[in-house]
Amino acid sequence: MKKKVMKPRRHLSFRGFVVIVVTFIIAVWLYDVASRSFHKQPDTYPAGEGIVPEGTFADTESSDNVTLDKDPEEAVKEAGKVEEEPATEIEVVEAAATLPKPTLPANCVAMPIDTKEIGDGELLLLDSEHPFRGSATDLSDFSEKSENYLMRVNDLPIRSEVVTALNKMTAAYVMVMEQTDLMVYSTTGPVSDVCLYPEDLPDRVNGYSVDMCYYTEEGDIIGINVENNPWLANNAYLYGFVRSYTGADEEVTGVPSAPYHLRYVGKVHSMIMHEEGLTLTAYIDALSTHPITDPYYWDDGSTTWSVYYVPATAGTTEVPVPLNANYDISGNNVDGFIVTAEGRIGE
Repeated sequence: MKKKVMKPRRHLSFRGFVVIVVTFIIAVWLYDVASRSFHKQPDTYPAGEGIVPEGTFADTESSDNVTLDKDPEEAVKEAGKVEEEPATEIEVVEAAATLPKPTLPANCVAMPIDTKEIGDGELLLLDSEHPFRGSATDLSDFSEKSENYLMRVNDLPIRSEVVTALNKMTAAYVMVMEQTDLMVYSTTGPVSDVCLYPEDLPDRVNGYSVDMCYYTEEGDIIGINVENNPWLANNAYLYGFVRSYTGADEEVTGVPSAPYHLRYVGKVHSMIMHEEGLTLTAYIDALSTHPITDPYYWDDGSTTWSVYYVPATAGTTEVPVPLNANYDISGNNVDGFIVTAEGRIGE
């Protein structure tokens, strides 16, 4: 039997131990460098990320540096790198609505108005580019009309304040002209059986307009034009009526001149438009330069009126109004509200 020869054991020398340790350290270092290069972090955070104003810190549990003051849905989108569509007009308005509220003038309060009501009121811009978007469900009729004018159709819809103003205007007409030949031809829409005024005017539907015509002793209906209506052209503004569409702003409104068509805007506004020589379109535009801090004042001989513009905000608009005075709020059908208040606002 062969005898098994035992091999001598090898011992690790000090030099070998050092070589192994150094090799391990170098390997760890190389792995760390490679890992950092692959997952390189930016030297600085993008503006606004990871920092919250007022001395507080960002949420350290989030690895995407989402600020705490952002909307949760926006934060999720940003973390997931979801592309967002450009901001819409309403989003811009919402952002503006978060700004500090301006200080109310003395003796004023903030009246919350649903911004949807921007399409309701007497001072709406209604033309080819701005259709009516309010409600006309509270219309009345001509049951309270006077005997100073006739009706083409008895059950025409209208707003009650228009009938009151029309009664006063036609009473003056009869007294001066000594005849009752004025007729209301149509209001919210053209009369279908006779095509005297066939145009579908943008502001008919809101109930503040009347189409006038003449009714002769022979029973003929004659349309009103620039040449044959001097009294109405010169005096309608005294009772709150203006012409919605004239040749002077035809290019702006996109609507042909309609001398037979009268729009009720209230006496304060019709008088100002007459004194300033403004069309309805130009007047509504001019009012946007008169905020509550710089209202337009008009004196009717016994009362001073303040007229000012309040820009709309998303959802609800807080409209400043006098605390102890009469006022009226109308949308402009574009971007805000127009307030007509009795007295000098803030006094």
